[in-house]
Amino acid sequence: MQRSHLHAGHTINLPMKQFLLLIAIASFSLVACKKEINNGCGCAPPPFASQVYGKWQMMAVKDNATGETLSKPVSIQGEVEIALDPTSEKGGFYSGSTPTNYINQSKFEIAAPSSISFKELNMSKVNETSWGSEFADNIQSATSFYRTGKGMGIITTKKTLIFERQ
Repeated sequence: MQRSHLHAGHTINLPMKQFLLLIAIASFSLVACKKEINNGCGCAPPPFASQVYGKWQMMAVKDNATGETLSKPVSIQGEVEIALDPTSEKGGFYSGSTPTNYINQSKFEIAAPSSISFKELNMSKVNETSWGSEFADNIQSATSFYRTGKGMGIITTKKTLIFERQ
């Protein structure tokens, strides 16, 4: 014989109560959980910020005054790589590495249509290579960015840092 409980004139048996409780918990879980897509906030980057989201490798540095473009010297081992993790439409965090140093989590800000700034650079410049210095010496003066296919240019006051999505 199954137990039943009387509530406000209605009879609900015990298996039905357990089933309803399971449905309630499952419904809450579906609403409360989001698929983890990026590292920081556990959510998809906002639509505008998705333009810069991801891992990037520096491929070239262009002098804004002369137009001269510098590629990484063959003699330098290692890359300049950054991972941008937007947590809102206004910015997020980045980290990465240069050929000789790590870039610890630092803040960046973005604004539509193409403004970007890197207010922090949490890294040591000890024994930095000329290639890593191109990044470290210029990134904090960034003013804007542009996208081309798999590429992104970060325009600073003196140089344009050219990256490719990895």
